[in-house]
Amino acid sequence: MKRITTLFLALLMCLSVPALADVHGNIEFPLTEEPVELTVWTEQLASVENFDTNYMTQWYEEMTNVHINWITVPTAERKTKLNLSLASGDYPDIYGGDFDAVEMSQYGGSVFIPLNDLLDAGYMPNTQQWFEDMPELKEALTAPDGNLYGFPRAALTYNIRVTKRAYVNADWLDQYTEATGNAAPETTEAFK
Repeated sequence: MKRITTLFLALLMCLSVPALADVHGNIEFPLTEEPVELTVWTEQLASVENFDTNYMTQWYEEMTNVHINWITVPTAERKTKLNLSLASGDYPDIYGGDFDAVEMSQYGGSVFIPLNDLLDAGYMPNTQQWFEDMPELKEALTAPDGNLYGFPRAALTYNIRVTKRAYVNADWLDQYTEATGNAAPETTEAFK
């Protein structure tokens, strides 16, 4: 169980939690030599057409040697489907998504396992650093029983907070400026 929990945490850091995505340098890939399968329950995000065929999902599966069996629910039915899943006693390996304080308190310690020991063991160095830099963050995430059961999504960088943006191939732009003698456009209007 400890191995699966550790594997889950490493995978969680890699997959869909932008707040933890910068820990790549602290993880050795693949996460496991033998293929492993985990079941993840989550909302079907509008930004992901299909988790099974999503490029990033497939890329992480190749990198980690961990296959995800997705259970996706429509956002509009999230609360009902979550309550049914939790009441069933047949839990996935991971519940993904945004959980409010009531849900965390209600299911923490029974369905959701405390993550304190894994955090203290150094599995999430960047999260530990954030907690040191912002003690109020750890306080806000700690359940009334003193445990951490999950982490929120966080958008701390510009490229994550701003989703509708255009990219320009710098090599192409350099070739354009050389060929035309024009300076690279610095505004949207100049670029048009």
